[in-house]
Amino acid sequence: MLEEEGKASMPLEFKNPFSGFTQIVTGPHFLGRRQDMIKIAGMLVSPEEDEPLSNIAVVGIHRIGKSSLVKHVLKTYEVDLFVKRRVPVWINLKNHRNSLAFFSHLIDAALKEINKAQYLDTASIERLIAYQPDAASFELLFPGNIKKFFTEVENAGIHLLFILEEFDYARVLFAKDEQGFESLRQLSQECGVNYITLSRRTVKHIELQTMAGSTLDSIFAKHYVTPFNDEDLQQYFGLFAQTPIQITSKMKQQILSYCGGHPYLLGMLGCELVAASYQEQQPAIEQILDRIQTSCDHYFDNVIQRLREDQNINSLFQVIFGPKIDITQKDINELRSYGLIKENAAQKSLLGTKLAPAYICFSESFQAYLDDLGREVKLFPLLGETELTLRTLIKKELQKVYKDLWLEDLKKRYPKDFQTYTNIQAKDQDKGKAGTSDNLLDYTYLGMIFDIIFEKYWPIFRPIFQKDLKNKTYWKQRADLIAEVRNPVMHIRIQNITADVRYRCEEYCQEILQAIEEHTALTEK
Repeated sequence: MLEEEGKASMPLEFKNPFSGFTQIVTGPHFLGRRQDMIKIAGMLVSPEEDEPLSNIAVVGIHRIGKSSLVKHVLKTYEVDLFVKRRVPVWINLKNHRNSLAFFSHLIDAALKEINKAQYLDTASIERLIAYQPDAASFELLFPGNIKKFFTEVENAGIHLLFILEEFDYARVLFAKDEQGFESLRQLSQECGVNYITLSRRTVKHIELQTMAGSTLDSIFAKHYVTPFNDEDLQQYFGLFAQTPIQITSKMKQQILSYCGGHPYLLGMLGCELVAASYQEQQPAIEQILDRIQTSCDHYFDNVIQRLREDQNINSLFQVIFGPKIDITQKDINELRSYGLIKENAAQKSLLGTKLAPAYICFSESFQAYLDDLGREVKLFPLLGETELTLRTLIKKELQKVYKDLWLEDLKKRYPKDFQTYTNIQAKDQDKGKAGTSDNLLDYTYLGMIFDIIFEKYWPIFRPIFQKDLKNKTYWKQRADLIAEVRNPVMHIRIQNITADVRYRCEEYCQEILQAIEEHTALTEK
């Protein structure tokens, strides 16, 4: 029918080697990662049966290929693991409503996989089942009950490898639950259990976010999954030989510039490019890049959200756009570990000087996305809202202490400044100027507002701002940046402020507004 309508039908031999780019990939369809596989297999497979295994924290940004890598290693060495009686057990933390349900499921899942492996005879299986904790008394006897079970598994000569997917969710599952992390540590150190965690954050970071202390991180070896290296990219471009597309040097450069070595972006672009090739002999790559831009932006939104949650977005902006105000080499190293940035090969040292290395994003598309994000910061209205909210807060809190004399107390502490404000107010009133206010506080500058709150009257405002380790120094640093940015923004010179500073100023304003909002909600209950 399509041919009758003058349209080309899709050939029966149509093949797209990139069609599964959104899925976890193993076996012959798995691409690259030889060095990663060597490292992980060396820790999980190579040790002899009586040798200890490492716990591995596999860390990387969204859709970088963490699950595919681990599953491919386990599938590749499936026979070796079976011979050494090492049993992989996959657990997704997001499937559990609380920590006790999670630990109970560890036992159920372990029994299921042990049965499937058929290592033990019926009597041995029944002995293990006898050690399975009773549901009614599980919480009462926890964690001793699970330790007894897993010790019995170890005595049976079976080594369990728990692959803990979505381990970031541990910050919810074990929130303020020090026993949860401690139980995981004890199972590994006392009962022969090992873990492979898959997460976007390090185990230490996840523990700290739960405020439960940090005890588990020390038993893990970290492995960051980053964008493809040159060897991986060769395999990627080799897949185009199965398609009608002839990849030219120019096309290769365009693909690498746009995607960097990110497997998800490369797969997305490859899939679209190959699909288009069955409709036209040599599709224009520029059109394909334009077609996938929205999908790429959605992916970048996810990456940025995680950075915002972890308060790392400022570091990324400073490294990419400068100036590097309050970041350390540790911050730079972390961003490099995730593969979000790379050294700028075009950055050259000046004659007779030592130039610090400059960095760019892993791809031009992500770099452009960040640049747009920085320009979109809506500082003008946000700064205005912050000023108005702070002035309202000052009047409200000072009235509680000084009643109707609150303004007189301010004038005593700032005699010269408030005399100036009084003169300006009088002139405005005499001339009938628009915007004239009866509230003298409306004539104060932002720097004065911050000085009132974080210096002269700090004891009054301390209950609002000092919590979660955020002291006066913490807030003064933020106040100084906001006050510095205020004038160029209000005078429409925002284009002269770097993307990083714009973004940080926005974040600091929102942080101040949130602190006031939370305090107001508590006091008005």
